[in-house]
Amino acid sequence: MNAKRLWVVARKELIDAGRDRRAIIGLVIGSVIGPVLLAGMLNFQVRRQTVTELRVPVTGGQYAPLLVNWLRQQAGVSVVEGPADMEAAQAAVRGGREPFVLAIATDYGKKFAGMRPAQVQIVRDSTGNASSGGRERLRRLIGQYSAEIGGLRLVARGVSPSIAHAVAVEDLEISTVQQRAARVLSMLPMMVLFAAFTAALQISSDATAGERERGALEPLLLNPVPRIELVTGKWLAAAIFAVVGMLGTLALMVAAFSMVPFAETGVRFSFTVAQVVQWLAVVLPAGLLAPALEIYLASFARTFKEAQQYMGFVIMVPMLGLMGSMAFPGFTGLWLAPVPIFGQFELAKAILSGESPAVTWYLLSTISVAACTATLIALAAGLFRSEKLITSR
Repeated sequence: MNAKRLWVVARKELIDAGRDRRAIIGLVIGSVIGPVLLAGMLNFQVRRQTVTELRVPVTGGQYAPLLVNWLRQQAGVSVVEGPADMEAAQAAVRGGREPFVLAIATDYGKKFAGMRPAQVQIVRDSTGNASSGGRERLRRLIGQYSAEIGGLRLVARGVSPSIAHAVAVEDLEISTVQQRAARVLSMLPMMVLFAAFTAALQISSDATAGERERGALEPLLLNPVPRIELVTGKWLAAAIFAVVGMLGTLALMVAAFSMVPFAETGVRFSFTVAQVVQWLAVVLPAGLLAPALEIYLASFARTFKEAQQYMGFVIMVPMLGLMGSMAFPGFTGLWLAPVPIFGQFELAKAILSGESPAVTWYLLSTISVAACTATLIALAAGLFRSEKLITSR
């Protein structure tokens, strides 16, 4: 191949893309929207799970003064007067004025004094999960109160409370903090791979189906340039967009995630320089495969609109790694490294977990992606040699 001719074609496509607002918008959206949405979602979830003040509206608190006083004594709990009765409590929750209400039955005191199970209800609306964290915390507190009262009743009868606990269950956590962080941040490699496909989508479609629709492809094919060089030049321009999009997404995600209070949930997020270098070695080859796949598929399209329809399915490819990992957790691992996209996803997860994959895995992953990229470029060049590319418009 002639490097000078390749760069001429690539520069021509880059100049055209620079004049096309859709290509620039696609690059920006592919790099910015994903990190912002994901970081915002994680920030919301973390803050919801680490609520420091639990507000508990109580209906019928006069029937259980001991329980209400015990709740008031708990750290981070604020007990307030709730709706007047059960009907008003249901209306308040249904109308969104209260996230939930603790309703105490009128016969609570009678059953409590008779040492029978006394009933309380947490009025909630399961269609909204905004208060799920507070509800679960309240449920745990009431369970703790119930266990304390039950223990005191046994002691009053001269029975050890430990008799009621025949088996003691204790969790032994063997995963590291870094591994737990990798599980929480499993979306990160998917978003970076997704950026490669979205950033290159516009220029890949326009350089093939778009030029074919506008009739600009015929004059280009009349030039004495080998078809393989022509396709490679177009691929090079799209690959530049893909790599820039991936780097922008990775930088924005690292910056955004550093502002999420993961420490409050026991998860430590750290991205060292060594991990960044490892990540780039893993994910950047996907920036070469994505435009090759898009150019090959767009070469079949007669119009730019038709190419965009094909691309709608292509951008789902990066999600395969995440979906496969979630659906088949037993079939994931570094042995998937030679499989394009899946390999990048698994290696990226391993790096997030604090592992250091062997150099062999990096080589297998890169070689397989390079082979697929070269094959797709060769297939696209074969399509460019066919007269149907022009005559079947």
